[in-house]
Amino acid sequence: MVITQISLRGLRLKGELDALNFTALATLTSIQLSHNRLTGRIPPSIVSLRELRFLLLRRNQIRGSLSPALASLTQLRYLMLQQNQLSGEIPRQIVQLEGLVALNLSANHLSGPIPSELGYLKKLLSYTTNYLALIAELAYTENVTGMCDVYSFGVLVLELLMGFHPGDLLSSIYLTTNKNGVCLKDLLDSRLVLPDAETAREMHGVLSVAFQCLEPNPLRRPTARRASDQLSAGTKTCEDQHVDYLHVVFTIPAQ
Repeated sequence: MVITQISLRGLRLKGELDALNFTALATLTSIQLSHNRLTGRIPPSIVSLRELRFLLLRRNQIRGSLSPALASLTQLRYLMLQQNQLSGEIPRQIVQLEGLVALNLSANHLSGPIPSELGYLKKLLSYTTNYLALIAELAYTENVTGMCDVYSFGVLVLELLMGFHPGDLLSSIYLTTNKNGVCLKDLLDSRLVLPDAETAREMHGVLSVAFQCLEPNPLRRPTARRASDQLSAGTKTCEDQHVDYLHVVFTIPAQ
């Protein structure tokens, strides 16, 4: 039997995470152990999982530092380690994970600077979605509350995609009396290469959250916690391979 996934989310599991030996599970592509009571450190043997794409350990009691060896997980796309007890600095080697779609390290005890090399990743420059989840966590401190203003996050997402501040776009939308629509392709910086279908789907999911944050009526916006949770979950979007996400229209309510 070939094991490709471990999914034990929210079962209140207890134990030391570093007691696990992943060496014999080289075929794993997904580890989902979020919302448990796991302690210990991320085991060194995890670097043997060269096909791993999802490492989801949110809301446990995992401690220790982030190993630079995580950079050897070149297939990794989702690294969600928020709400643990991790400490130390974010290793610079993390920028070698060029396929990352979502990175969340919030609500830990990390220190030091965010690697400035993140801005030099090829996909980061082209598609921006690789670090939107990281930016979201910076907007929300460890004490996330519903009182945080998420509007600025929505503006930031648009600015990253468009290559300039979206003030004129938002003004033209909010000054009209009808509902307005805009598609992903029209928002992307025209100087950049269009993303492939999978990346466009992922970007669509992030934009869906961003536009909720840009709701003119503050009472209709999601709380910072909910927006952060949606991004951490990878933003649930339709995975229909026949959907052209570049041209799917976002409906933006006017004031």
